[in-house]
Amino acid sequence: MNSEDIRHRLQRLQKRARLYEQLKQTEGLDDEQSEVYLGDLKEIARLRRVIRAETDTLYFMYEYFSDDRNPENDQNLIPAGTSIAKAPDFHRQLCNENRQQDALNFYLTGGERSNLLYSIM
Repeated sequence: MNSEDIRHRLQRLQKRARLYEQLKQTEGLDDEQSEVYLGDLKEIARLRRVIRAETDTLYFMYEYFSDDRNPENDQNLIPAGTSIAKAPDFHRQLCNENRQQDALNFYLTGGERSNLLYSIM
């Protein structure tokens, strides 16, 4: 699925979830409806993560390469107990949503001389 397809699917699922929520409040849900509703909620959460990860590199790294968020991956780069809230400022600047190139240029042109990028130039 491309980004547009993901967004359309998310919108459809959100609309159906709102309808199920209304039905749940008024009449209740039977077992089959409850199963579909819960599946939709899980898929909505998953698609939101995918959409955010498309534009937020720091989030992407912690979501898919940390032991806390992706424990089934034996090759994670970020150890357990290391949260995105405690990410180093250097990582935040490099991974600031769609501004990675601006941050990289800042460091590569000497904007900050006490960092990893400067040390490997």
